Amino acid sequence: MSSRLRTKTWSCTGFSTGCQGSFGPSELRKLLTIFELWERRKDFVKQFSGGMKRRLEIARGLLHMPKIFFLDEPTLGLDPQSRSQLWTHVKYLNETENTTIF
Repeated sequence: MSSRLRTKTWSCTGFSTGCQGSFGPSELRKLLTIFELWERRKDFVKQFSGGMKRRLEIARGLLHMPKIFFLDEPTLGLDPQSRSQLWTHVKYLNETENTTIF
C-alpha cells in the first residue's frame, strides 16, 4: 500500500470516529512522529509490538486534537521502558497542544 493511500486510510479512520474539523498529511505526520510511528506507517499493525499498538490507539484518539482526553489505564501490559516513553509523549502533547489529559 502506498504512503498516500495509507494517509487517506488514516483520514477516513479519523472521520469515521466522529472527528470535527479537518486534518491533512502534515497533521498525521506530526502525530505519528510524536509517537515514534512515522517510520512504521507502511507496516501492518499486526506486526507492531504491544507498546506500538498502544501508542497507535492513543494517536488515533488524539487525531482531531480534543481539548479533553481521557485515558483508561493506557500503560496496562507495557514494559517499564514503553510505559515511560508513552507518558513522555502524552506529557509533550499536554504541554504543546494544551490538551487536558485524565
